[in-house]
Amino acid sequence: MTNRRSWWLALSIFLIPEASPAQLNDEGFHNMELYFSPPGSRALAMGGSALAGTSDATAAVSNPAGLRGLERGELVLEYRSRDQTVTHLASQLSLATLETTDFKDSTAGVSLASAVHPFERWTLGVFYHECLRFENAYELEPRFLPGTGTSFFQAIGSVDLRGAELGIAGAFRTGPLRWGVSLRAVTLDVDSRVRHPFPPGLLIDEQASIDGSDSGLGGSLGVLWPISEKLRLGAALHLNPGFEYDQPIERTFAGEVDFAEVRRAAIALPHHAGIGLAYQLGKRWTLAADVVWLGLSRVFENGDLTYPFTGLSAELYEMDDRVELRAGLEYRLSIGRQQISLRAGYSRVPERRLSFRATAVDDPRLSVRLRAQGFDVIHNSQPEETLNGASLGLAFAFNRRWQLDLAASSLEDDLNQLSITTRIGL
Repeated sequence: MTNRRSWWLALSIFLIPEASPAQLNDEGFHNMELYFSPPGSRALAMGGSALAGTSDATAAVSNPAGLRGLERGELVLEYRSRDQTVTHLASQLSLATLETTDFKDSTAGVSLASAVHPFERWTLGVFYHECLRFENAYELEPRFLPGTGTSFFQAIGSVDLRGAELGIAGAFRTGPLRWGVSLRAVTLDVDSRVRHPFPPGLLIDEQASIDGSDSGLGGSLGVLWPISEKLRLGAALHLNPGFEYDQPIERTFAGEVDFAEVRRAAIALPHHAGIGLAYQLGKRWTLAADVVWLGLSRVFENGDLTYPFTGLSAELYEMDDRVELRAGLEYRLSIGRQQISLRAGYSRVPERRLSFRATAVDDPRLSVRLRAQGFDVIHNSQPEETLNGASLGLAFAFNRRWQLDLAASSLEDDLNQLSITTRIGL
């Protein structure tokens, strides 16, 4: 009985892909697309451009220097919904055909609450912002690895990430320049689970999970330069914290726990920085454009643990930094006493996926080589594309103290968002 049990365990170790601690679990995170868009319906409608053209309470998050343009206090609330599609190589022959399966998930809720008040020398604000929301539930069939006679067993799992920040922001003026700073307490809640149920007869079940929350401090620095009455330049730098979690791992054989251990998992929110301009074309038109760098390479850079069963270290995974282009156009008109703004935007967003450096694997063991070959297909076989996003929106200014903004955006088949923002003068 002992020999038979050891044989089945050896077979499971040989075939089953283990979770990598830095990635929380490999199956759920290898196609994780993290999209970060600035808050507010106006920014969403204008392709995400917000660094130079925003001078309302949403600027507390996107570029705090813009707060100095407020003449009176303001309260902003935003409700946002997201429909996101994540692709996996999920069918039995997908590692050979490279045919992907779509898994869709939706989230919705209050994504921003910001209150700002101008004083003689400073403009101060407090805010809540949902900076990250990602959900994905998946079920992957046993997948055959071409040319090896082996397969990756079934995987059933889910990933739920929710990042929220509470912060204070302030803005002041020195000469022609407006400066802004913010300090943020950032919390990242993670619920990540993966289970590998073995075929009937093997009596083996393996699972890894994370269900926890961690917090850290972040900060932002922004500047706004009104070059003329028509042209403004803006820039902002946002620094974000990293987080750590416990990751219980358990394997059972014939209903009894055969292996159990708790390890540390690490993830970090990316730093990002950008520069933008806003140009007024006549009295009714405004053009805005931003270039934004996202430091995605740090998201999983702190993982350096190795699972004993795989021989593959988390540092073999990497995600590259990305640069996004965002642009938008706004047209203002009056119908009677009603002030209306029509908006449209465009964004150019490179995909961001984990890649696996298979060539860096130098372990001579056949089991490790086969895993590396499979991970190479899973992570690197799909070409990284640049996605084109389009957005539309409008705003109704009912009076000087109340405005309602609406926006919708689509990033090809990956992400659709709807936003409703209300601005109330104080």
